[in-house]
Amino acid sequence: MDIKKTIAKRSDITQKKKDLSEALHLELGLARDDSLLLINQIFEHISGSLVNGENVKIAKFGTFQILNKKERLGRNITTGDDVRIQPRKVVVFKASPAIKTRIHTALLDQGIDKVSAETAANSLQLPEIWGAILKLIGLLTSDGQTLNPIKETAFIKAALELSVVLEFSVKTDRRQLKHWLRHHYKSFDVTKLDDLLKDLSPLGHKLDLLTSMLKISLSTGTYTNRDEDIIKKAILVWKMPVERNQKIETIYKNLVSV
Repeated sequence: MDIKKTIAKRSDITQKKKDLSEALHLELGLARDDSLLLINQIFEHISGSLVNGENVKIAKFGTFQILNKKERLGRNITTGDDVRIQPRKVVVFKASPAIKTRIHTALLDQGIDKVSAETAANSLQLPEIWGAILKLIGLLTSDGQTLNPIKETAFIKAALELSVVLEFSVKTDRRQLKHWLRHHYKSFDVTKLDDLLKDLSPLGHKLDLLTSMLKISLSTGTYTNRDEDIIKKAILVWKMPVERNQKIETIYKNLVSV
């Protein structure tokens, strides 16, 4: 039985204790009473630890943490009067990087976060050349129709470096670049590579640009024929001298072999 489909039948999106108990019953075959008892004992143990002032860390999920709030001056939203808020302890939950990544990826895949992703991606308001550069290094970052998670970090680093090297006026950050890449990588078409490179021809001889492109490929430690083809076509379009072409190829292969 598909547990996800069973739970998804709920009319709301809030998971309750009985939903967790039902999931244990369906997946592990436990009796419903035993499942509920197990869930209650887990939460009781977590609650007891927090009451005793202990943080609770669950690997690959997150940490329940006790924070001490100092006395501060607040305001009664009804009367507008100042109110002194006494010192107190509060419980906060900090999700682990692993669960954050799973949630974000799932939302993008399901289209739930599509609007916010599109907003962040489109907020760059990219000039034509800047967009062409991102598409070019994006071709190196993606593997066919699959986004390489290792290369995603390299893409963002290279893009930020290029924004400085080429002195673009576009103000961008890591979050926008990540959304841009995830939103556009499936549309990268290697058959349109020649047209893409021609869009970059006004840049002239930019060795720094090629160097940053190479960093993308180097993140996997391999020198693929596809990477070499893209780089050679870029050199050809920019009409770089033969000696520079050879120098780039030599540096590239030496770095890969390290």
